[in-house]
Amino acid sequence: AARAAGVPAVLSRRVDNPEPSWWARWKYGLVDRVVTISEGIRRVLLDEGVPAAQVVCVPSAVDTTLYRPRELGTATDAAERAWFESSFGLQPGMQTIAMAAQFIERKGHATLLRALQPLLAARPPGSLRVLLFGKGPLLEPLRAQAAQLGLAACVSFEGFRDDLPRVLPHIDVLAHPAQMEGLGVALLQAAA
Repeated sequence: AARAAGVPAVLSRRVDNPEPSWWARWKYGLVDRVVTISEGIRRVLLDEGVPAAQVVCVPSAVDTTLYRPRELGTATDAAERAWFESSFGLQPGMQTIAMAAQFIERKGHATLLRALQPLLAARPPGSLRVLLFGKGPLLEPLRAQAAQLGLAACVSFEGFRDDLPRVLPHIDVLAHPAQMEGLGVALLQAAA
């Protein structure tokens, strides 16, 4: 469409999924520029043979004001904490580990589930909840793995959430055991 209209075509690339070199060269050869959100994703395209002059990195960022830590001890803080605990069925003061990622192999959910057993064994029962946010094809197999490992009572699958700016300030630890990651926007959100 861009060629027919005589205008440059720009494509953005947010993932680092490898593609066959012949496919990448053909596909990205159809556009004037490819904008990646990280140097890692840019390197994937360069390794696949896309010319360096065609690939530009514009690093992704998050609005840090959305993830600002709550003002501890205020009425607003207490109300937000109460909302958080109620929304996820938590006891007051219960600590949380969260993971926000698509349920696919490379995100490492299975690694996190295996790592939880010794962690939970070293803690008082009921003192920790693991909240898994996202959706994807491995949801049911991961739910079954959690049950098989005896983690069903402390691991909850919360689905995709569009209110992470409200949720993340209450999380104690964000886990991100990805085996391969182009950027990891959830890490930027949690750091903010």
